[in-house]
Amino acid sequence: MGNEFSVLDREGNLYYNIVAGATVAFATVCAGDRKIVEEKNMPSFMKHVGEIWRCANLYRMEKLETLELSSYQDSYLVHVCDRPGITQEQLSKLIYVHKSNVARQLSSLEEKGYVERRPDPCDKRNILVFPTEKARRALPFIRETRAEWNALILDGLSQTEQDQVREYLRILADNAKRILEKDRERE
Repeated sequence: MGNEFSVLDREGNLYYNIVAGATVAFATVCAGDRKIVEEKNMPSFMKHVGEIWRCANLYRMEKLETLELSSYQDSYLVHVCDRPGITQEQLSKLIYVHKSNVARQLSSLEEKGYVERRPDPCDKRNILVFPTEKARRALPFIRETRAEWNALILDGLSQTEQDQVREYLRILADNAKRILEKDRERE
């Protein structure tokens, strides 16, 4: 992860690489400190974030095609490889994806031979997810693909500007997560 442009939380866990999750983060950050962003500025900003997100997905889809992975599945594999034995529920919370989507993606990855799911011996209600050797072999290529994309989109920015982007994204992600957690507490 060293040359990936990743955003880490305070415990050092990977949030996402520079693009993943930015749309959700900004969509909720405005409410985070209760400041109102002028309506006219929001569509342009979100348009650019959305374009970056879609381009990143297309780029990864092309690159990962040889591995028969979708542009969304690489994130699952990175997290499962980094945390062998993670539960499906933990993975859902970690990547902010609905549990049913996690189950569907893991089922596909299991069919392709990338992960193995087993019942938790301590709690049969939990499903533990483990990477296979195929996943471990694919991981360096996945990380290289992510790092390549990040380098390409950051081209032309100084190191200081890159650091600023990283810090702004961290703040947006923190705000988005805080808002989501507050909403979950109310449910």
